[in-house]
Amino acid sequence: MSIYCSFGSIDDENDRPRSWKKPIRYQGSHVLPSEKDEHCGSVDLAYIPPHITQGRRKRPENGSLWPWLRVSIAQENMSSGETVILNRKQVKKLRDSLDWWLGKSGDGAQREGKRNGSIQNGF
Repeated sequence: MSIYCSFGSIDDENDRPRSWKKPIRYQGSHVLPSEKDEHCGSVDLAYIPPHITQGRRKRPENGSLWPWLRVSIAQENMSSGETVILNRKQVKKLRDSLDWWLGKSGDGAQREGKRNGSIQNGF
């Protein structure tokens, strides 16, 4: 039995809204992705709930989640996906990176890139 609870999956399971597609297939660093490209695989997040114990260590059932996040990336036709475990500091960095990207990747950023002839990036 797994100690992890999945949440925040990015895929196109039947119980998800139609707008939640699978990720776009990566075609190499020389290819600009498009929503028209093939969609495949999944990105999954999972946490360890507070009721999971380690040895005799007691934790309250309604306490904080354990400070690790499992991130899994899978693509069809692969023998296995890539999986990493992140600690709280890494999760904060990921969150900050995603927030930065969301702020920089909206419709306004796409229009600005088209107006200048290229999409600008930077971190």
